[in-house]
Amino acid sequence: MNIPSSTGWRQRLNSGWEYRDIVAGGVAGRTAHEFYAGHYQHSTSEQWHRRLLAGQIRRDDERIEPSTVLLAGDRLTYRRPPWTEPAAPRWFAVLYDDGDLLVVAKPSGLQVLPAAEFLENTLLHAVRGKFGDGPAPAHRLGRGTSGLVLFARSAPLRQGLAISFRDGGLRKVYRALVQGCDLEDSFEVDEPIGRVDYPGMGYVYAAERTGKPSRSIVRVLGRRPDADRSLVEVEIPTGRPHQIRIHLAAA
Repeated sequence: MNIPSSTGWRQRLNSGWEYRDIVAGGVAGRTAHEFYAGHYQHSTSEQWHRRLLAGQIRRDDERIEPSTVLLAGDRLTYRRPPWTEPAAPRWFAVLYDDGDLLVVAKPSGLQVLPAAEFLENTLLHAVRGKFGDGPAPAHRLGRGTSGLVLFARSAPLRQGLAISFRDGGLRKVYRALVQGCDLEDSFEVDEPIGRVDYPGMGYVYAAERTGKPSRSIVRVLGRRPDADRSLVEVEIPTGRPHQIRIHLAAA
């Protein structure tokens, strides 16, 4: 694998983004301000209120107010001006490419898909910048996690990979450095994982009794008693958000 000598962490002024939404029946009856403040939490309620007052959000190409009541089928548009994204590494390494399946190595610090303040400082944008708009990731890795990401160039292949991940035909195996040396040589964690209310962020994922079934298989590869650290291998038959961190903390 050829890794660039410089990871090239840098900020990026992107080209902006147009948010397009069609109001579903379950949302009808809410105000425009309630819809945007609840649906897009990367901005505060006050910011959405100011954008609506400034006429930056339109319904069927007509300006709407924060108090405008939405109807099912309404077409909403918000053009977000360009913004400077947080710094992130911009490289990736191609490990396999047969014209249909593309396998790349993602560095730690690079988000896979657009979310929050990341739009173009993402693996998806970098891969499509090199290979065109065809490839789409078949799974995700956390922004802080390095490892392999599979991209498919067709919808049937993406569906087939999703089925293989779900049925166990494809296995997800990770390595993690954890605190503590008093772990059993091998063990399993099956704490359910779900959303937990968290002030300032809305919610976080955590071990939660009413969460979704989750399973991690852990094997200790080595211990460093002098640093109170252990290197572990973790296989996750389920893929919940932040599952490895949550399960190792629970253990």
